[in-house]
Amino acid sequence: MNISITLHAIQQYKEKSREYDLTDEQAKSTLMLIASRGSIICRRPDDTYEVKYNGKSAVIKRNHELNVVITYLGDGKYRSWCRRTEIRPRYNKRYA
Repeated sequence: MNISITLHAIQQYKEKSREYDLTDEQAKSTLMLIASRGSIICRRPDDTYEVKYNGKSAVIKRNHELNVVITYLGDGKYRSWCRRTEIRPRYNKRYA
């Protein structure tokens, strides 16, 4: 299985894990691990999937010969913080 990683996914990994001093190769190897060993959590639009490994989630687009890691979603702690501080207030304003 061939795996490709976008520059956006590497940048998101560094930002959301707050490990800014990581090299691109270190971030890339972690994302490769998530893509190769992770399990599919849910399907996303346009033949993409959310994959999770060791509590870390990424979005992967699957083709016949190539899997592309599109973005990094973060670990469970980051994702719950994001829902609480960014997403819910946005919807509360919209439906208030």
